[in-house]
Amino acid sequence: MPCPALLALWMGSAHAEPLTLDQAVGEAVAHNPDLLRAELMLAQAEVGRRLATSAYLPQECLRADASHAESAGFLAGLPYGTVANSQSVSGGVAGRAPTGTTWSLEAGVTHVDTLTHLDASGLGLVFPTEEEPLVQDWWTMSGTVGVRQDLLAPLRRSPERQAQLQALEALDQASSGREATALVAGHTAASLWWDWWLATERVEVARTSQARTQRLLERTSAWADEGVVSETEQQEVAFAAHQADAEVERATVLADAARDRLLVWLGRSPGQDVQPTGDGALEWTEPTLEEALAGSPEVALAELRVQAAERARRDRSRDRLPTLDATASVGVASLQEDAGGAWEALFDEDVLPTAAVGIELSGPLGRGPARARQSQAALEASSARLELESTRRDVEQAWLGGSAGLVTARTSVDLAREGLAVAERKLELATARVDEHVDPVDAALDAEDEVHLAELQLLDARVQVERQAQALAMLAGRPPEVR
Repeated sequence: MPCPALLALWMGSAHAEPLTLDQAVGEAVAHNPDLLRAELMLAQAEVGRRLATSAYLPQECLRADASHAESAGFLAGLPYGTVANSQSVSGGVAGRAPTGTTWSLEAGVTHVDTLTHLDASGLGLVFPTEEEPLVQDWWTMSGTVGVRQDLLAPLRRSPERQAQLQALEALDQASSGREATALVAGHTAASLWWDWWLATERVEVARTSQARTQRLLERTSAWADEGVVSETEQQEVAFAAHQADAEVERATVLADAARDRLLVWLGRSPGQDVQPTGDGALEWTEPTLEEALAGSPEVALAELRVQAAERARRDRSRDRLPTLDATASVGVASLQEDAGGAWEALFDEDVLPTAAVGIELSGPLGRGPARARQSQAALEASSARLELESTRRDVEQAWLGGSAGLVTARTSVDLAREGLAVAERKLELATARVDEHVDPVDAALDAEDEVHLAELQLLDARVQVERQAQALAMLAGRPPEVR
């Protein structure tokens, strides 16, 4: 008789929560910790991009100064002394552009008062004395617009632009990594679901075999009571029934383990009462080699790395260029005895215009560091290209193996179906001959074993087809899609 615990487990499965392949894939993508880490890296890359872009935001500057200076000397052989006090406030805004242009707007106001005295008593002249010095008080206001342009900007990128491109490349790579992680999470869930489905179906096959063996045992016991079969044959069938019970128990334990592995991957607690629902067949068309290479997340990530390395190599090759900057500035200033007059003078004929232009050439005396950076960047670009070629080759080999494996798996399914049909006919014939006492009971047991094995082979072949299809879909960057 079947084990009571197994019977209770079987009856409990009727009330189990259904779990389809689609649900498993969705939960894996939603709760997978690797995917959460990938999204975290993507968020960090986005922050890095914003930080790199902020280099072009205008920067403001405010400054306040106060000074006191005393000086002494001789003027036409006469000693003099000066005491100067000044206070100034200035502010401005400056910014950069990706074109290599730096601009600035500055404005300021300065107040200066000066006390001057000259000792000319020996000459009988009247000059400001130390007791009654000459006091001068004036205000200065100014405004200036300046521009600096890197004349070699079309030939190279500024450090700010390089940092921005690096941040964008890191963002693209993080986004590609996130997609690859989501793909792996979904396909891993699909693979675990198929393991669970296969283990559950093996339990059903074992139960069917158990039921057939149990029916044979009942008939054999009756025949033994009638003296038609020997006690040895009855014991042989009873042992086969015990083996069938043990096989059901073993298959159930393996199915529970497969279920728990899937539940843990989905972020659930193991031991939940769930049941695989649906056949889980993939809705897909076999990708061509070109489609596999174009859709492969590994190839896409390797191509992004090549692009980044090539960009860095080109930038490093231009590090040896000198710096050639053109500068220009225009401004206005005023000088008056009071602040109001200085402000008004900026807009009338008393304004003091200023203008300046210049050019600046600079460069390192030694070329060694630049050559070293250029060589390092060239090596990194070569390494990235080799990695891309290797990744493409791996994808091509995997596609060839997967396509051949899919054809073989489909052939195995057809052969397994034929084998099962033959085994079932043999079982019917053997059962009839045993019932008529033409053949010994061993013939029915052997036929039962063949049917059991053929059913398992058909299950394995069918799941192998789905696994091969899933492997090709993942190779081409396609998520598991269930029809």
